Amino acid sequence: MKKHLLQIIQIHMKAFTLISLIFLMGFNGYAQQAGDYRSVGGTSQNPKPWLDAGTWEKYDGTTWNTATDYPLSATFSGTVFIQPNTFVVYNVTSQTNGFNLAGAIIIHGNFLVNIPENSNTTFAGDIDVFELNAGGVFRTTFSNNPQLEVRINELFRINGGELRYQDGKNNSALYIECKGDVEVNGGLVINDTNSGLNDSGLYMSGNGTQANPQHLKITSNVSTLARKLFFATSSTYIVEEYAGSIEQNTVSGEIADPRSGYVGLQNKGNVLTINNSSTN
Repeated sequence: MKKHLLQIIQIHMKAFTLISLIFLMGFNGYAQQAGDYRSVGGTSQNPKPWLDAGTWEKYDGTTWNTATDYPLSATFSGTVFIQPNTFVVYNVTSQTNGFNLAGAIIIHGNFLVNIPENSNTTFAGDIDVFELNAGGVFRTTFSNNPQLEVRINELFRINGGELRYQDGKNNSALYIECKGDVEVNGGLVINDTNSGLNDSGLYMSGNGTQANPQHLKITSNVSTLARKLFFATSSTYIVEEYAGSIEQNTVSGEIADPRSGYVGLQNKGNVLTINNSSTN
């Protein structure tokens, strides 16, 4: 009887430990660490500004507390969580205030980058890891001509969600420039509102070699529009990995005039394609 009771206690303790571990983890397995931020509040009609401490809570290693600052600059190396049912806006007002983070951004809610400039200028933001999840939306709004270049140094991961390109005109475009690996694990949808995408797309620009390639992993269907917007420099070596039917997932790069120095993936001669359904 005592042995049986002890076994029950051990089972419950294991379950409690597992639940506690899950609770202490951030979204999608990112462990919360002291110094991380998460968003609170905001709606599409009244988004919360990124550059406002009132938009954030900050983790001290044990609990989340009202923040007294906001995540910005290359010195920040933690994780920013855009929580479900929150809406955060970053207003780019000059070349010098792009969102530069030496860390990760994990999107489950709404994150809008707004560029009200009319000039034909490329604005850039740098980040190590960018992850978009089911229910999350990464939005961009433009005035007449500017472009936004989101430079991702290590990993661009799509687990679902939506890239929403709004109000771009004439020369406006959204460039997702990936120097590291790319994973599409959930439905990737691109919503083009009010105008053409111009030369928007996902641009792989790492220094991949056959010994140390860039990886493009597709394990979920990609929308017809998004499938045509994958490009790479002619020099980087890429390994494409697919699960299931290649016909449903294969990405290419089919716009007539992509950015200078890039070609559609179907035109690259050194792409190694692996269909996981037949090799594993």
